[in-house]
Amino acid sequence: MRPRGGGSWIIAWAVAALVAGIALTGCAARSFDPLPLRPEPIAYADTLLIPEPEERAERRKLRALLVHGPLQLAEPFDPGEGESLNLTHDDDVVSSAWWERRVGYRRITPEDLALGPTSAENAPATSGPLEIKSVKTDGVTPGFTMKDANGHTYIVKFDPPGLMHLTSAAGVIGNRLMWGMGFHVPEDYVTEFDFSRLVVDEDATIEELGVERPLTIEDLRTLLERTEPIEGERYLAFASLYLPGVPKGPFFFEGRRDDDPNDYFDHQHRRELRALWVFSSWINDTDMREGNTLDVYVKPGYLRHYLIDFGATMGSSSTRSKHRKDETERPIDLYRFIGRIATLGLYKQPWEDHPVEPLGPALGFMYGEGFDPDSWKSSWTNPAFQDMTDADSYWAAKILAAFTDEQIRGAVGAGGFSDHRSADTLTALLRLRRDRIVEYYYERVSTVEEPIVARQHAGSLQLSFKDLGIDQHVWTPGETTYDWRFRDPARRLGGSGSAQPRSMPEQMLDVSWTGSGGNGGGSDQLATLEITTRRPGFSPDPATVFLRWEGEGYRVVGIAHGDARK
Repeated sequence: MRPRGGGSWIIAWAVAALVAGIALTGCAARSFDPLPLRPEPIAYADTLLIPEPEERAERRKLRALLVHGPLQLAEPFDPGEGESLNLTHDDDVVSSAWWERRVGYRRITPEDLALGPTSAENAPATSGPLEIKSVKTDGVTPGFTMKDANGHTYIVKFDPPGLMHLTSAAGVIGNRLMWGMGFHVPEDYVTEFDFSRLVVDEDATIEELGVERPLTIEDLRTLLERTEPIEGERYLAFASLYLPGVPKGPFFFEGRRDDDPNDYFDHQHRRELRALWVFSSWINDTDMREGNTLDVYVKPGYLRHYLIDFGATMGSSSTRSKHRKDETERPIDLYRFIGRIATLGLYKQPWEDHPVEPLGPALGFMYGEGFDPDSWKSSWTNPAFQDMTDADSYWAAKILAAFTDEQIRGAVGAGGFSDHRSADTLTALLRLRRDRIVEYYYERVSTVEEPIVARQHAGSLQLSFKDLGIDQHVWTPGETTYDWRFRDPARRLGGSGSAQPRSMPEQMLDVSWTGSGGNGGGSDQLATLEITTRRPGFSPDPATVFLRWEGEGYRVVGIAHGDARK
C-alpha cells in the first residue's frame, strides 16, 4: 500500500519505537497466476438463493477499539495484501450484489442521474396525512420514521438550524453520484410538508426524563423547533424510503459474512470496496464506515449490499459545516498528534496556515483549488482502503472520467437548492475535483486499454490499443512516449523498444522480437507485452498485455495495470 496523507508517514517512521511490537494487520503481497489464467467472476453469481441470514450489529465502539485503532497504528507500515481478487481478464469488475456497471459502461443521461434509484411513484406524497411512527430526540436535529398516504415508510431528517439545504442537499446529491458510480443505494428524496399534515401513530412513544410515554402532536411541534421552517409551519426535509427486504445489519470492510454462501471474496480484496476511497474523495464522504452500510435480504432470497446515509458528503458534516481540516486529517490522528507534541507545535498541516471560510450556509466547506487527492482522508480507517492498489484507484478514476459536466449538474439539481448560485458552485467544485482525481491516478499507471493484435508477421506484430490519457485529453501525443518490452519465455523470444503515439484515438505499436522461436508453450504459457506510457515527469508502472501463441500467431487474452504490490 502506498502511504497517503501529506507526509504523516515520515512522522510515523520517526516514532516507530513507540509502536514496536504492534501486530501489523497487513501481509506481504500475494503471488498469483497471470490474470487470464484465473477463473473470471460471473455477473450476479452472488444472487443465488440462500437461507435467510441472522441480523448483526455494527458494535461501533468495539470495532473502533479492536479494528480501527490498530489499523491506524499499523497504517504507515502496512504493505497491503496485493491485487484485488474479483477481476476479469480485462482488469475490470462485473455487476453483482455489491456493485453494478452504470456510468462509463452504459448510457446514463443527466435526467437518469437526477433520478438515480428513485421514482415518481415512491416519492413522499404531496398531500394527505403523514403518520409519525417514531422519533429521534437525541442530537442536534430531530428525526422521524414517517408513513405517507401512499403507504410508504421513510426515515426523515432535517437540516441544522440556520443551514437549510446543507445536509438534505448533500444527502441526495451524494446518493445520486454513488448510484452513478455503481453502488446500491436507497431511494432518497428532498421533500416539503406542512405541519398540519402530521398525525401521530397511536403506538408511537417518546422518552422523557427516563420514562417512556405516548408521543403527542405537541411533542412534534417542540422537536421541530430544533430545525428551521421554510416559512410559517412549512418544513424542508430529507426522506429515505425504507429499503425493500429484511435488514440484516451492516457489512464490514474485511473478511466475509459466515452466513452468506454467496460471499465469495474477502471484502478487503473486492476492487469496488477498495476503490470507495477514490469515489468517497470525489464527493468528500468523510464518514464512510460500517455504520453507513446495510445488508438486506431481498427477493427471491439473497443479500444485497447497500451504502446508505450520505449526509456527511460535500461540505456537510451532517450536523454542521465541514471544517477545512475534515478532509485532510482524522478527528483522532495519532501520528499527527505525536508530531505536534514532538516538535512543540512546529509541525503543521497546510490547512492550519490557510484559513478558509465556508462557501455558504447551504454548501458548507469543501476544497476546490486546494483539493489534493493524495492528502484526502476519511475520518475512519478502513481495511479495504488500506489495501487499495494503483490498479484499483485507476479503475475508479476511469469511472469518474466518464461523468460528464451535464451528468454532474443533473445530480446536483436533485439536491433541491433554492438558488442557482449554490448549484452552480457545487457543480464547478465537483468538476474540478473529478479532473484532479483523474489526472492524479492516471499518472500512476500506464493508461493502455482495449489491446488487439491488428496484424502480425514472422518476427513481429502490430498492436492496436487506446491510450486513455491521450483519448481523454489529460496529455497530448507530443508529451507521450511508449516504451515496450515483449517476452515469450516458452518460445524463447524477446524484444524491446520505444515509439511515439499517433494523433488519433487508435494507437498502433509495432512490436518485434528475436530468439529461437521454438514451438513451446501451452494453455498455461503466456507471452507478455509491457507498455509504459511515459509522460513529462512521469514514468508509471507498465500495463501488461497477455498474449497466447496459437500456432500461427498471437491473440490478446487479457491485460493488467500497474504493480500488484502497490
